[in-house]
Amino acid sequence: MTDPKILLASLVAAYLYVVTPGPAFLALFTLAASRGRAAGAWFICGHLVGDVTWGALAVAAIVGANRIGPTLFGRNGGGDPYYTDGEVWILRLVVACDKRPDPATIIPSPSATELKDQIWHDIAEALGK
Repeated sequence: MTDPKILLASLVAAYLYVVTPGPAFLALFTLAASRGRAAGAWFICGHLVGDVTWGALAVAAIVGANRIGPTLFGRNGGGDPYYTDGEVWILRLVVACDKRPDPATIIPSPSATELKDQIWHDIAEALGK
C-alpha cells in the first residue's frame, strides 16, 4: 500500500495545480471579451477537465511508481531481467550460518494463487517463453 503521507501530498499538489490561476485565466478574459461569455465558459470547462485529468493521472502515476517493486527493474546475478509473475520470495537466514538439519518447510500457496500461477504459466507457454 502507498504511504498515506505520499498520497496526501500528491492529492494536495494536484488540487493546488488545478485551482491556482495561471495563464489560462488571461486567455479566458481575452476570449470572453472578444467572443462572449459562452465561449469563455466552454474554454474554462475544457481547461478544467484537462487539469483534473492531468492531476488524476499524476496521482495515479505516483501511486503506481510506489507500488512497483523489484519486479520491474530487478536483475539477476548475470544482469538479465527477472522473469517473474510479481511474487518475490524472501529467504530466512539462519543464526551464525549454521546448516539446518532438516529441509525448510514450504507452505503451500492458496488455491487462488495457484490458479493465477497456472494461467500465467499457460500464457507464457503460448507465447513461447
